[in-house]
This record gives sequence, C-alpha cells and structure tokens, in this order.
Amino acid sequence: MNTAEHLPVTDEDYLQTAITWKHTLGVGTIYNLRASRQTWQTSRDVLDRMPWEYQQLPNNYYDVQNRLDGPYYVTNGDYPFYERKQTTTYTFNGDFSRKFGNHNFMTGGDINYNDFGFLRTNFPNILTGTGLYGADRDEFRAYNPEGAAFVQDRWEYEGMVLNAGVRYDNFSVGNQISSAQVRNRVKTQVSPRIGIAYPISDRDVMSFHYGRLFQVPDRQYIYQGRLVSATARGNPNLEPQTTISYQLGVQHLFSKDIYGQFGVYFKDIFGLLTTVDQEIPGFAITVPTYVNADYASSRGVEFTLIKRFSHGFSGEVNYTYGNATGTASDPNRALPSTGNLRDQFKPTSEQPLDWDQRHNISATLSLGNEKDWRSSFVYQFGSGFPFTPHERLERRQNPELTNSRRLPSVSTLSMQGERFFRAWGQNLTLYVQGTNLLDAENISDLEPSIWPPGALNQQSYNIYYSETGRAGGAFLTQDQDGDGKEDWYPVHDPRVFQQGRTIRAGLGVQF
Repeated sequence: MNTAEHLPVTDEDYLQTAITWKHTLGVGTIYNLRASRQTWQTSRDVLDRMPWEYQQLPNNYYDVQNRLDGPYYVTNGDYPFYERKQTTTYTFNGDFSRKFGNHNFMTGGDINYNDFGFLRTNFPNILTGTGLYGADRDEFRAYNPEGAAFVQDRWEYEGMVLNAGVRYDNFSVGNQISSAQVRNRVKTQVSPRIGIAYPISDRDVMSFHYGRLFQVPDRQYIYQGRLVSATARGNPNLEPQTTISYQLGVQHLFSKDIYGQFGVYFKDIFGLLTTVDQEIPGFAITVPTYVNADYASSRGVEFTLIKRFSHGFSGEVNYTYGNATGTASDPNRALPSTGNLRDQFKPTSEQPLDWDQRHNISATLSLGNEKDWRSSFVYQFGSGFPFTPHERLERRQNPELTNSRRLPSVSTLSMQGERFFRAWGQNLTLYVQGTNLLDAENISDLEPSIWPPGALNQQSYNIYYSETGRAGGAFLTQDQDGDGKEDWYPVHDPRVFQQGRTIRAGLGVQF
C-alpha cells in the first residue's frame, strides 16, 4: 500500500479584487479610497474525496499479523480527516492627509464584513444518527462586521521626528448567535501609539516607540462547536488579544558606508486563549470551551552592523537575544487527544514558549556588480528551541517540566549566484542556488503530528529523544539486551529533520 496517497493534502486558494482611487487636492493634501473583495479557500482531504467516499474503518489501519510490535505501520484506509474553510471579506477603507507647516496630519478608517464557512470532521465516512457524516463534526457559517478609525500626526522640528496617534477598533460577533449566549456583542478598544526619533549627534540617532495593539481572535475560536458532536466549542464572549509594546533604539554612523544599530524591546501580551470545560446551554454535558486565560511576554536586545554596497560588496551581521515566556504556547494545550497527555494542572507561572529561541546570529555577504554577475551568502545560527520531556508509562504531565529542556542548536549556510550575459539577442541569466550547504542535520519538527487515532503516535518520538538524545522516532520492541525493559527500534523518520544539502542550477530568459 502506498500510504502517501492516502494522506490529506492541503490546497489553498486566494483571490483579491480591488479598486483604488487616489486624488491630490493640492500641495501636501491627498486622499485615498479603496474597495476590495478577498476570498481565502482551504481544503484538507484525501484525493479530493467527499466524506462518504473515504475508504476507512475506525481502528482498523494496521496489519496486526505483520509488524514487529505495537500498532505502528498503516496498511490500509484513508487518513480519517476532512476539512473545508472559506472566508470572504468585503472591505472599504480610506485616508486623508494634509501638511500644515512642520506637521503632517492623517486620518482614516476601514469597514469590513466577513463571511466565514467551516467544516471539519474525523472519520468522515461514518453516518451518525443526525444524518450527517463524521464521527465528530464541527460545522458552521458565520457573518460579522468590524471596523477601525485612526488619527495621527507627524511633526518634524530641527531634526526631531515625533509620530503620535490613536486608533479605535471595534468588532461584532454578528447576529447569528442568540443574545442569551452573548454578554457584549460589540468589542471596542482605543489604542494610543507614539514614536520619536531624535539626533543626539551628527552621527547618532535615538528612537523610542510605544504602542498598544488590538487583535481579534481567530473566527474559528468564536463560532466553532455549534454542533453537539464537536470536540471543542467556540466562545462569542472572547475578548480581543491586547499587546503592549515598547522599543528603544540607537543608530550610529561609523562612516558613509558603515553604520550600526542597537535596540531593546519588551512586549506584554494579554487575552491569549486556552480551554476550560463548560456546560453547553440546554444539554447536561460539558465541552472544552475557549476562554481568555493565558498571557505571555517577550523581551530582548538586538545588535546590527550594516555595510552598504560599495567597492563591489555589501554585508550585514545581526545578533539577537530574546526571551519569550508565557503560560502556554498553544490554545489547544488543554484539549484531550488520543494518545497524548492532557494538561492536568493549570500553569502557575510563565514558562518558555515553543518559539523561545534565546540566541540568533545571522550574517549576509553580497558580491558582484549590476552588469555582469552577483552572488550572496547567508549564514544563520540559532540556539535550541525548548521542548517538554516525557517518560514511559507517564500518566500525568508535570507542569514544572513544560519546555524545561532544549533541542540542539541549528545552523544553515545558503548561497545564490547569478551570471548575466546576452545570446541570440536575449538577456540570459545563469544561476545556481544552494541551501544547507554544510548538510547540517537540524531538527525541524521533533514530533510529527500526522497519526491516525489509535496509532503509536508522536509521544514515542518525544520519549525516545528524552531517553536517548536521538531524534527521528522509534517504537518499542521486546527486550533484546536482558535489562528487563523494552528496547527502541529506530525508524529514522525524515520529517523530523530539515532538508539536507540541496543545489539547483538553471537558466533564465528575460523577454
């Protein structure tokens, strides 16, 4: 059986239609108008099959007579997952700007109307007593309006630049959810923002920025779970996520071609999502429901040295130290799932988030001239990302161990070279591209997630790595060395690692 043909494929389509109008009323006085329609369509299915066309039986994916040990190899059936999402957004926005002496005043706003359709199911070919396909089924269609307005001023005075403004955002969950389930149908927020840049010498500039950002929750977390068979339930009372950001920077000019900059940043993020069990109105059952209960913060410093292109080359070196912590990395962390450990305890403090890469170094070098050839080299190094270790026969996840260990560091070297010439009256480009030239074995995904329910899933990857320090996945076989414990049988899953050294060459023709 070619199992790859029975895995879901993601197909994404995007279409935008827009009309814009820009009108200059006079010197320094301009207004813009724009109307657009944007459509996003996403499907995840096997071979474009409809739910009733899937070839599958629950818990019958494996040839139990032909395996080493444990339900590991998929030998029949389609991967039991089907999803359709479509979002259509109608937008009208505009702005007006005018200069008054040293001031550049701007005001504007936008109005959006969203149409969101969603369908997701596991075991899609099972016909339930409701007459709908899917052992568990989450389906809805929702409409909602939202809008924003802003006013800002840019003031320049003797080299100093001051940007100050305020933004008003509002979001409505729409009318399709009954008033009995909605406490506040319209959410609003006023967000001030200010930035200043000031020359402290003829070679140095200092800048500071403060902003308050408003982010509406993903519509899925608001509307999903309207059917009783859904595994999680959206919450129309979710509040928007709020980010408070501070940033301080200094730029220094070493020469006409070389300059550097130093920055410090800090962000507080409130209103992140998690789930708690809540009762469904009208039913004597509880379902995991999304709520605003998590928070996070990030802070760090950044050093950058840049050389502009001159004398046939340019370059840039960047170092960033960052620290991203919070109560959770995933809004679905508390959802029960087959084969995975569910959070047994709520976090009591901030912990490293999944993307908390403390050290990051990047360097670029560009060579050549615009007439004949050019080439570029990019080197990137990053310290290891955090992960949560697990043990065999673990029944409860210790919250103190969440993201308590680190994966190995990652590094990669890439290049691209181009040679320009003319032949047969055409402009030709001969190019070569190389990625991961050092063929580093970087871990890109310690725990791949495509596993049918009931399989020996990604926990075996994590436990294997936690015990042995080796990545790539393994499953347990009978005791071979007589120590009284089952032994690991590695599978060397290539999905765990970044793609190895890759070199491409080609020829381009410009007409």
